[in-house]
Amino acid sequence: MSKPSGVLTGHVAPVIQVLFNLTRSQVYSFSKDKVLRIWDVQLQVCMQRLAGIFPKGPEDAEITTLANDPAESRFYSGGTDGIV
Repeated sequence: MSKPSGVLTGHVAPVIQVLFNLTRSQVYSFSKDKVLRIWDVQLQVCMQRLAGIFPKGPEDAEITTLANDPAESRFYSGGTDGIV
């Protein structure tokens, strides 16, 4: 088993989705507490933290997936309500 090349710390809840953007050398991670973090892979630091803009109530859909567009210029989220 190989050793990890780096560790990205910052989420306080389990991470449920990870998305790699090779064009920008970034990783997007989304956690159970509905926080999205954008990481710089080379520097291994969190560049941006987005919270409070995702559904919060129990009646709201859960985000279950993240995806890049083909040019990797945007990313999308999808949830249990079928909305992207």
